[in-house]
Amino acid sequence: MDKWELRKLIIAASIPSLMQMVMKNGIGIASKVMTGQMGEAVIAAAGVAEQLIFFILMLFSAVGAGITTLASQSIGAGKHENMKKIFGTSMSIGIGASLFFTVLFFIFSRAILKLMGASDEVAVEGVKYISIASFSIPAIVMSFIMGAFIRAYADNKTPLYAAGTAMIIDVILGYLFIIVNKMGIEGAAFAALISRNIEFLIILILFKLNKKTYQVSIRNWKSFSKNMLKRISEIGWPVSIDMFIWQFGAMVSSFIVLSMGTISSGVNEVVRVVPMLTAGIILGVSMGAVPLIGQNLGKDKFREAENTAAESIKIGIFMMTVLILIVLFFIPAIVNFFNLSYEGRAAAKNCLYLITVFQYGVLLNMFCANIIRTGGDTKVIIAISAIGIWGVGIPLAYFLGIVLKMGIYGAVIGTNIGECIKGYLFYRRYKAGKWKKRLI
Repeated sequence: MDKWELRKLIIAASIPSLMQMVMKNGIGIASKVMTGQMGEAVIAAAGVAEQLIFFILMLFSAVGAGITTLASQSIGAGKHENMKKIFGTSMSIGIGASLFFTVLFFIFSRAILKLMGASDEVAVEGVKYISIASFSIPAIVMSFIMGAFIRAYADNKTPLYAAGTAMIIDVILGYLFIIVNKMGIEGAAFAALISRNIEFLIILILFKLNKKTYQVSIRNWKSFSKNMLKRISEIGWPVSIDMFIWQFGAMVSSFIVLSMGTISSGVNEVVRVVPMLTAGIILGVSMGAVPLIGQNLGKDKFREAENTAAESIKIGIFMMTVLILIVLFFIPAIVNFFNLSYEGRAAAKNCLYLITVFQYGVLLNMFCANIIRTGGDTKVIIAISAIGIWGVGIPLAYFLGIVLKMGIYGAVIGTNIGECIKGYLFYRRYKAGKWKKRLI
């Protein structure tokens, strides 16, 4: 297969994931804009509350990494008998753990928010959001796990249909609850709760309709295997620790920003618009490429796997460049969508220009990490994340933002320099080629 045919294959596999991520992040931005009409305190509260729920999803990335790696390589190797055990084991983990975190967040939401450094004003609004949205955790986790299993077949359309429908419903309900009925932050939480459960229901229905393709039935959720749990854990535990390091770092970064006051906290949530947009490109292409890479590794076609990885990175860089040029042009318009003070509006605009510059480093960070995970080269990820986030990013954000009194500007610069260091180290590891091995 020549390069152009390979690029067409990667793009074709990536389009559904790209559409899903663009829709998801685009609608996430729309929800931010609607919430942002209620002022900086509510923007900060909703952002911190969602970060807690996202933290749970990051922990379950360990299971997702194990599913996609083992399932895609099993398909490539023709060992379809493994699929029921992979599915059943991962579903059992998801059901038990998601229920635990639902109860934990519902009972201790205020204590967790205060621990993160939220002011009384932000904590009051955050508790309102979490007390409702925490009940969406089981649906989020199960949708994530089933989506990871489905993508191992290079089927990115099914998750797209489910997520796309749910996202449209989220925006409609958000508008009705927040803007029309003036329900405040509770309206945003109810919109998220309903749409996330609808997404899970759609995935369940489509999964059942395509059970012949996946060679697995919903009833196989009971097919728990201790041996498969061990194999998923061997691949996934480094990913889980990596995600914990990353998300805990994000929470500490939020703590630093929260200590700067309500205006900086609100600005920080607006600034996240750019990473939401660029993450759609990065994750969309990588989600399309990773199953192809995994299937090639399962067939012992290491050269094909390497070529697929290299071309997918090139495609990601090209698409990122186009998006960055568009974002730079529209930054003033983006800021005008939010109900910020004059000081907050000026800071948000400047920080958006700053963070856009760092997005190439973030691309290498996320892209190369996903590639090396496909071959089970996961333990090194922990060290790289620890160096980038805790060795550079967090200390630099504190030093620039608090010690040198650069405020939100220092926090943005510090954390993103850490992300770029990670990107450089992940790229070096990817080029070393230790990820090119068969696990099945």
